[in-house]
Amino acid sequence: FVALALVSYTSKLWKATSELLRTTSDAGKKELRAYVALDEIFFEEAGENAPGVHKLRIRNYGQTPANRMSIWCERASHLPKEGVTPYYDTPVVDGQLLHPVQAYTVALAAAPLYRIGKPGFFTYGRIVYHDIYGEWWVTKFCFRYEGEGSFVPHGDYNDEEGPFDKRPA
Repeated sequence: FVALALVSYTSKLWKATSELLRTTSDAGKKELRAYVALDEIFFEEAGENAPGVHKLRIRNYGQTPANRMSIWCERASHLPKEGVTPYYDTPVVDGQLLHPVQAYTVALAAAPLYRIGKPGFFTYGRIVYHDIYGEWWVTKFCFRYEGEGSFVPHGDYNDEEGPFDKRPA
């Protein structure tokens, strides 16, 4: 009877230890992976009679590198429609490596409708990247330009999706 109780106790202890190890491993993975997000969206000050340059600054807030990062971005006078994939011709940046705490700033192509003195337009897009665990992540962003250099996050369009086994389209 004592032997049976010991076997039962050992089995329960083994299951509890296995679950603890799995939980610790998952927590460590979450703590160490790359976390890439839009750090800042802004207009760089321009000289007289010149439009400001619209820029995005992307940052890796994680503790490990983000690989094969691509940035897809679009500007429009309307929000992306629910269930509709925004039209992206090509990524603004593709194949970029981003080390921990490193920032990457990219200028968007000049567009007369989307300039420093014209409030009310939206800048939205996604950042796709690969972490050290072989998983893909997508960070979506959407900001409305309020004028005077102020961009405000808009609605539920700012979030992270993943992990994915294959690079999201």
